[in-house]
Amino acid sequence: MKKLARLACLLAALALSAHAAPSSGGEPVEVRNGGFEQGQEGWDAFPENGSIDETVARSGRCSAKLVVSDPLNEKVYLMRKLPVQGGAKYRIACLVRTAGVVEKAGKTRSVGAGLIVEWADKGGKWLAAGQYACDLYGDKDWTERVCDKLRAPDQAGYAQLYLALRGAGTAWFDDIQVE
Repeated sequence: MKKLARLACLLAALALSAHAAPSSGGEPVEVRNGGFEQGQEGWDAFPENGSIDETVARSGRCSAKLVVSDPLNEKVYLMRKLPVQGGAKYRIACLVRTAGVVEKAGKTRSVGAGLIVEWADKGGKWLAAGQYACDLYGDKDWTERVCDKLRAPDQAGYAQLYLALRGAGTAWFDDIQVE
């Protein structure tokens, strides 16, 4: 019986690692605390309506949670800058889960929950637009959102990640991956 239990654990671990493995064949880039296991460590902006949720996670034991009721007056992003090499190509992905996400007017156009990547120069100032992978509304289980056709501008020093909830509702984020 113990052998069957060990085999089941091994198969579960293999399935989880296969899901988390990069799928486009690029070289993985380590994202420290990309699964929020160390809380908010490494994240540049975690507003009052953002939190670490120890009851909901895709992998590990934690995820980041963002709750927005009024996008005109509440923050709609969890943000982080990741160092990049100018001119290089990147694929950035995360997993998103939603509950009751609806379109609601805010300071910017409502795009639902997901991932936005933009570029900053070596000094950290905004440089150029990147790509959106949003459009999650309603109640969705963990769904991968991918920005996969990214090329850092030659002057880029950072990719600016926005874990976004541009609308109203609740979104959880986990397992940030970069290659």
